[in-house]
Amino acid sequence: MSIWKYQYFVDVIELKSFTKAGKKNYVSQTAISQQISQLEKSIGGKLINRGNGEVTPTQLGKLVYKRAAEMLKLDEQMLMEIEEMKRSSILRVGIDSSVSKSFWWMVQGILDEYYKEEDFRFGRLDYLTGSMMLDKNDLDIYIGYGLSGRDRNPNIGEMLLCRNRLGVYTGDAGYKAEERTITFEDLRGYEGGYASESYPCSTQILHTAGVPDFVKDVRMTGNLETLSLKVEMNNGFAFADSRYFSFCTGKMHFVEGLVEMCSLMVYYRKDCMEKEKFLRDFTERLIEAV
Repeated sequence: MSIWKYQYFVDVIELKSFTKAGKKNYVSQTAISQQISQLEKSIGGKLINRGNGEVTPTQLGKLVYKRAAEMLKLDEQMLMEIEEMKRSSILRVGIDSSVSKSFWWMVQGILDEYYKEEDFRFGRLDYLTGSMMLDKNDLDIYIGYGLSGRDRNPNIGEMLLCRNRLGVYTGDAGYKAEERTITFEDLRGYEGGYASESYPCSTQILHTAGVPDFVKDVRMTGNLETLSLKVEMNNGFAFADSRYFSFCTGKMHFVEGLVEMCSLMVYYRKDCMEKEKFLRDFTERLIEAV
């Protein structure tokens, strides 16, 4: 028997109205009455009293209502568990919004060669959102330069994906590709430095020995987009991953004597056992690709 008959019956009892039950289920009052009549025939007894404009359950109706409500709740729980099982087979991957399109193309190449796209869910996330989603188990993998928060979740592991040289991103409209190496003194020609706590590479220089104080005297911005805008609009500079910075449009320099490296990491949930092999296999292919 269709579970909808029980749904209609429960709605009629709870709403005390055939009309309201019909509106709730987007069917006519007549359709509700017909379904309940069929339910009464199959059960072999009257379920609803319809006298005096009131809708009340009979003694048999009270019994059927109680069990039907339990059955509907069990059906809803079953559907939720089925959906959760489906989601559990999908690898949820978040990539830091600071990472460039070239990295995404590389990931897409791995998917095209080895996997089905429906096995993955990808998202471009900022530093704080990615950290929070991984912590709350809304992500299986987060690729970025660090995690926010003082206390590290013990269920989160990490692996080094690659280490790239730290460069300086400038708003120099006259930049020439063949003049990529500059000196710290050259940075005096810019209006000043910028950094963002949401992009760890930009603040990495603050803790590096041997760097002039004027370079470390940077202005903090709220997020990566603001950082880029400040650099562009104010002819400023910011330190960034020279290989995978998303806003690098031909204005990335190397600074003479600065050999600092930044680490692009893979953070992952240790407790997603049903995805463990999938996660490990994907991560190994990613590390090989970079």
